[in-house]
Amino acid sequence: MPNLVTSSRLAKNLDTLLELVDPASLPMVNDEEAVNDVDERYKGAVMKAKLIQRSLGEKEDNSDIHPDAKETPTASAGDGTGSIEDISSLSIRH
Repeated sequence: MPNLVTSSRLAKNLDTLLELVDPASLPMVNDEEAVNDVDERYKGAVMKAKLIQRSLGEKEDNSDIHPDAKETPTASAGDGTGSIEDISSLSIRH
């Protein structure tokens, strides 16, 4: 396993992720406010996990988020920049 790069941003993101998923701090009531709080914390935790994953240079794929998801082949990737101007992978409709 490679050594982690020391970064204050990475440490902050890890701390925030741990705070978001701490079971001791989750509300244990079943009302609308508590459910919304859990939903928001879940969304925040997913985003922090993605940030951490990117900062560590790991590939992001569907199996990370949805373990039962099947990989689907993607269309032509174009020039690979992901730019909005990259239309080379679009199909022409007649």
